[in-house]
Amino acid sequence: MGIVILICGVAVLFFAGSLLSQFLGKNDNDAKFLTVSGEYVNVTIDEIQAELAEFQSLDITSPEKTIKYTEITQKLDFIESKGKWLQDVKSLRSILQTEYYNGFNIYSVDNTNFESVLRSPSRILAFNSTELSRLGDLKSLYIPKNVSVLGSKGVLLDITSDNNRGTLIEYPGQTLEGCSHSLLRDGLYCYTTTDDISLITKGGVTPLETNDGSFKSGIGGLGIYNKNKFYVFYKNLSSVGNILLTRYQNIAGSESNFQGGSSYDVLIDTGTTFSTFGSFAIDGSFFGWSNKKPYLFWRSNGA
Repeated sequence: MGIVILICGVAVLFFAGSLLSQFLGKNDNDAKFLTVSGEYVNVTIDEIQAELAEFQSLDITSPEKTIKYTEITQKLDFIESKGKWLQDVKSLRSILQTEYYNGFNIYSVDNTNFESVLRSPSRILAFNSTELSRLGDLKSLYIPKNVSVLGSKGVLLDITSDNNRGTLIEYPGQTLEGCSHSLLRDGLYCYTTTDDISLITKGGVTPLETNDGSFKSGIGGLGIYNKNKFYVFYKNLSSVGNILLTRYQNIAGSESNFQGGSSYDVLIDTGTTFSTFGSFAIDGSFFGWSNKKPYLFWRSNGA
């Protein structure tokens, strides 16, 4: 089963087997770049502002939206490399990134905007020394219903308040790497650094099983969709034959037993390579991160 990929990163967008534009200059004092048609074109702030307005009007689901995003970003990078209009470039880049993140419901959070992004007063959850010892290195939060915390040695499930600490489940002998919500949202599917996958609930740890044997190695993430689909993503496409993910459907009545999987391979041009992926999300299409760049994958017709 194949899927088509649209790369949202700045420097790696390609289509029709070639880059959209290659930035060059006749000399370092000219704000010009060379298009694929061989023409030098002036880059101005007014032009970029007009393109930004066009970008904001495009449908977020259209490929043109991402292509325009990359065009504008390349021009801003080029102008910045020439040391020109640096304050304007900074302002336009901020507007562009905000619009792009809003389109995909992505929120960039730091200590300067934490309250406004959450849109509610924040709560501070302090871990005691016993919890930290049993959890190991803290990795991430999951909020299917209440808050759950992933650590390298275990998970803390269903924290409702600082007084109600939830249930701490240790995972002995291996290092936990990442998780997703379980199908019933009553626990987490988690994988280890050695590619073992288990269901972790308040009742304990249950290894996942499939009709077609073990899961592939090189897991980069897990995900669920609807009430019966479970996805295993791979962090290095080249090591698994350009397979992005394998989809599994649960056996009726079970959260830990699945039917045989169906793999989705990525259709790419010859010679194109990808960096290692480390985080994924599912919302109809598939979204992944690599080297701080977002990648959007969608299924080809009939897949």
